[in-house]
Amino acid sequence: MHPEFLANYRSPDGSGPLELVEVSEWRNGEVMRGRLRSRRTGAEFPIEDGAPRLIVPEELTPARAVDQRQIDLSDQQIDRWIADQTLSPELTEAIRIHDEEKFARTEFLFQAFDYDSPGERYVLDLGCGDPSLTLRFAQLGFRCFALDFAPYRLCHNGGRYIEQSGLHFERVVALMSRLPFPDRMFDLVFVSAALHHATPNREDEFEWYNPRNMFDTLREVKRVLKRHDEGGRFIAAGEGVYPDDMPVSERPLEKVAKVNGCYESHYTMAEYLSQFEAAGIYPMFFANQLDRRLYFDGYLPDGTRLPLLRPDDGVTLDQLWRMRHLCRRNASSATLREVLPDWMHFRRLYPWKLHEPASWLPSAHEYWRLRLSA
Repeated sequence: MHPEFLANYRSPDGSGPLELVEVSEWRNGEVMRGRLRSRRTGAEFPIEDGAPRLIVPEELTPARAVDQRQIDLSDQQIDRWIADQTLSPELTEAIRIHDEEKFARTEFLFQAFDYDSPGERYVLDLGCGDPSLTLRFAQLGFRCFALDFAPYRLCHNGGRYIEQSGLHFERVVALMSRLPFPDRMFDLVFVSAALHHATPNREDEFEWYNPRNMFDTLREVKRVLKRHDEGGRFIAAGEGVYPDDMPVSERPLEKVAKVNGCYESHYTMAEYLSQFEAAGIYPMFFANQLDRRLYFDGYLPDGTRLPLLRPDDGVTLDQLWRMRHLCRRNASSATLREVLPDWMHFRRLYPWKLHEPASWLPSAHEYWRLRLSA
């Protein structure tokens, strides 16, 4: 945690500002180990590996503690397999597919848009896991926060990215449903394939397959995000969507999750929309990929859906130059001005200028692949 960001935190119990009361380890101007305290209640929270651990102890329920431990143990085991060069071909291939799909549905944010005054704007990468996308926003100049419930990958990879890039972003261990930030702080809240992990604050309100599990998280996103007329925007990418007619009894992901104990649940589009409406917030983009083709809908504050990019438009990574034209074809200029904030603009792209940025540091898979081949 960098001390200059201290004023951007608040106690996760909602009691107000935090103060830094102990530092036992510094590194490159960052507090790597120490303690924060709520000024109002005196509740204390540790800083470990550079990340404030901002979870109220009573909200780390047994089920959540199991989830957190299993995620971290799994990531640590993968790193051991890599170090021993025993990562299985099946797992290597699964990681490769995951990262290619993640790249396909998010790279448009870094190549197809220009951003005004990013150094004055705050971005939250919510449920980030490996914070590689946080780094991408930091490379654009934004003031960034990477937040995840499981600390290992967040701190392990995040610290490496910061060291190698010379850039800084905050790493925060917290619940998505109890965000440790003041109201209306962020210009952009971005979530990639994490919303379907959301659970309610109260354990007795959790129910398998129930889309209401997302409500507390979406309500918190609305609270910490600037209003629409202030330029605040929410983007969701990579959320699994079941067909509208798929009965609960046939949904495969939840069956696996019940066995391995780590909660995740995809929903139908109607179920996602029911929770966007209940929380009073709709994503500027709800983005996904199909066979490496990018598609996304935009939403107005009243929930009006705009199919800005369709799967049959055929926009792949090497076709991003077509995106600007297609979005303008699918929605009027006036409508697009309502969807996009005034600080975000379509960039005019040309096919011969598309490239992976030279400053791009490896994703988790690329990091593992490079280590395996070393």
